[in-house]
Amino acid sequence: IYKRIKKFAIPMKEEEVADPDSNVPKTDPLQFTGIPAAAAKRLAAIKDSLAKRDYPGLRPQLDDNVVWSLGGGTGADVALATWQADPATFEAMGEVISGGCASKGDKQVLCPAGDPQPGKWQLVLEQKGDWKVTSFVRGE
Repeated sequence: IYKRIKKFAIPMKEEEVADPDSNVPKTDPLQFTGIPAAAAKRLAAIKDSLAKRDYPGLRPQLDDNVVWSLGGGTGADVALATWQADPATFEAMGEVISGGCASKGDKQVLCPAGDPQPGKWQLVLEQKGDWKVTSFVRGE
C-alpha cells in the first residue's frame, strides 16, 4: 500500500518554534546614567532576569554574602528562597532599579540614591571583581 500512495504524499511544513525571549524587551544599560558602565550593564541584566522571572539566572548576579534582611543573616541561596516566597519583593527590586541609581564612590551603586529611608527598599551593588548585588533590604 505504501508504494502505491507514496506518490501522493505531500511533505509537511516544519513547525516554527517561537523564541520565548523574543517577546521580552531587553533593558538598555544606557538608561542608567551617572554610574559606571559595568554597573549599568549589571542593573540591566537584573531587570531582564526579573522581567522573565528567571530566578536561577538572577543567582549569579548576587554576591554570595548578600544581605537580604536586617538581622536575618546573609546568603544568596537563602535570600532567593525567601524572596520567592513573597514575589512582591522581586517587584520592589525592579521598581527600585527603575527609580534611579547613583554612584557612591568608585565601587558602589545605590538604588535609590542616598541613605536608606525607613520602610523603603534599597539595593546596593558593589564591585568585588565583578559588580554584584551585596544588599537588598527594607530600611527600618
